[in-house]
Amino acid sequence: MPVRRVKGKLLKYGVMSRDSRLNRHLPQTRQLRESELRSMLKRYSTLFIKPDKGSGGHGIIRVRRLSESKMKVEWGRNRSVVHPKALTPMLCEITNPSHRYLIQQGVSLSRVNGRAFDIRVFMQKPKNRWVVSGKVVRVASRGRFLTNYHQGAKPAPVPQVLHQLYRGEKAAKMMQKIDSLSCFITGVGCSLSRDTGIGGRYCSRPEGEVMDFGSEHQSRL
Repeated sequence: MPVRRVKGKLLKYGVMSRDSRLNRHLPQTRQLRESELRSMLKRYSTLFIKPDKGSGGHGIIRVRRLSESKMKVEWGRNRSVVHPKALTPMLCEITNPSHRYLIQQGVSLSRVNGRAFDIRVFMQKPKNRWVVSGKVVRVASRGRFLTNYHQGAKPAPVPQVLHQLYRGEKAAKMMQKIDSLSCFITGVGCSLSRDTGIGGRYCSRPEGEVMDFGSEHQSRL
């Protein structure tokens, strides 16, 4: 069976979520359909609508339930409050009909100086095992919810940010947890890709891999 690189967020989620040890670290993700949208809105107060393929934070929409009769929709620098019944027509207007989209459970990211941040980890496989070659905090612009550089986010050193938030040993343990979890996820993801016949090149790409961690309140990754 020929192998190919995993392309698309939905396909990657499908591969990674097969392992229960990884699944608990992944936000729930579904293909955008009206039935799935209604179902996930009942379970989560915040959702992200994302293009299945794409990068840089382009085309991402945040939907937040303000009350039983109000939904706040944010995309780019636009904001709108609509009734739940008007949500689907609005999404049809602001999404690209030629693209496939996914719905993702919203994660309440930890904040530094009032700004949301995540941690990007760079992985490489110089010999027979994956290692962390670097990591950086990406801090969103004030008032923005995206941590992509194309959306105005700025880099910051991981030790500096974690020590500011957690202090002492807790910050050091958090950095160790990020490193060990990164190696574990990459290794298991590689095995799953081989087992499913999808994305075999994922295991041997010379440029390495990247993954993003969102630290929720109470330091849960």
